[in-house]
Amino acid sequence: LATHTADTTDVHGIPTTGALETASDVTAALRGHAGDADPHADRAWASANLASKTALGYNARDYGVVADGVTLDTAAFNACLAAAPAGSTIRLPVGTILVHPTSHHTIIVSRKNITIEGAGRDATVIKVKDSAGNYDCVVSDGRTTAPYTDVGGLTLRHLTIDQNAANNPISDVSGGGPLFTGDSRTAVRAWAGTDITVEDCRFINADSTAVISARGTGMKRLRVRNCLFDQIGPGARHAHASIYFDGDGVEVALCEFIGAGQAALSAIETHGPNQKIVNNTVRGYFQGCSISGQF
Repeated sequence: LATHTADTTDVHGIPTTGALETASDVTAALRGHAGDADPHADRAWASANLASKTALGYNARDYGVVADGVTLDTAAFNACLAAAPAGSTIRLPVGTILVHPTSHHTIIVSRKNITIEGAGRDATVIKVKDSAGNYDCVVSDGRTTAPYTDVGGLTLRHLTIDQNAANNPISDVSGGGPLFTGDSRTAVRAWAGTDITVEDCRFINADSTAVISARGTGMKRLRVRNCLFDQIGPGARHAHASIYFDGDGVEVALCEFIGAGQAALSAIETHGPNQKIVNNTVRGYFQGCSISGQF
């Protein structure tokens, strides 16, 4: 779905294109038309425009995402997320979106109920660039210390995250190395919030402590469905769980896990009450599941 209509002019001359991206833009547009005969019509129209954009989605290309596998798209991707209010869908194009972690984090979600949606897990790829250095997360709230931002309602679907492990080797996998001192290389991290959903996604070429990590005070209801974890853990042996959950209520269903080396330690590790782990396939891991209940 396109996020903008064609360039036209609506009531009182307010443009209906991508000029009205945020609530502040709407306010500015209204101020510019304060002298018109019917400012209330402007306000109603602008509110409807913003609500429609939130419902239909924010097209990442409108914010400069190129997705050619060469251009670094990190800043443009984050600009799109920054413009989108809570409850929005970020629509990603076909292609490879090359990203580079900045200050240990890459794609920053700072609002609740954000959906990041690709054109298909074989069509849209978010890829970490070569020689990216140590980093903490690909998708996260961007916080390095508590309190973490509530990202409740975060949904990822129809995309691939390629962590490009072969071109980002880990120099030290010991307990004092970067993996365990703040640079875990997690693909998706949610450490505050409820109702986190990851569906129809593919995670490839990951060498990390976790691919998906959801935990923290009040963490409830993680759902991971119909996902592929492939070429996981190609490096030297170290602690790893492709899905790590510590909270109340987790469902992992219809997923496939394929390990690629000594670091493919555990496919699923969960802690807490109300767990549903069904119809998953695990190959090449040292351990399929580590499940512990409520203490």
